[in-house]
Amino acid sequence: MRPEKLLRIFSELLMLLLGMLLVLVAVSGRLFWDRRSLAWVTVGIFLVYWGARAWIRRRGVGPWRVERLRSGSLALVGVLMLAMSRVPFDFVGPLLGVAGGVLILRGLFSVALVARS
Repeated sequence: MRPEKLLRIFSELLMLLLGMLLVLVAVSGRLFWDRRSLAWVTVGIFLVYWGARAWIRRRGVGPWRVERLRSGSLALVGVLMLAMSRVPFDFVGPLLGVAGGVLILRGLFSVALVARS
């Protein structure tokens, strides 16, 4: 296996682990950060921008399905982060769990697509 493919698989496994961490935090209910802070909103906007930019400007590094999956998931997690900053607190945990689920699915599907290609 080429080093580029291994690095891509490793980075997608990290996204899977990040998603699992988000789901764990959502299930435990220990939400100790200010979700309405400027930093939280800025990261959400940045993720939406980064995902949209990656969707539009394909680099041609990997299969197009993997690139679309990666960019779409980034934008979706960014939208969920922005939504978390505006919804009542009771909805923050479920939205965080959905964001974690998106990252878990991204990791699983991307690893499968990269390994297959």
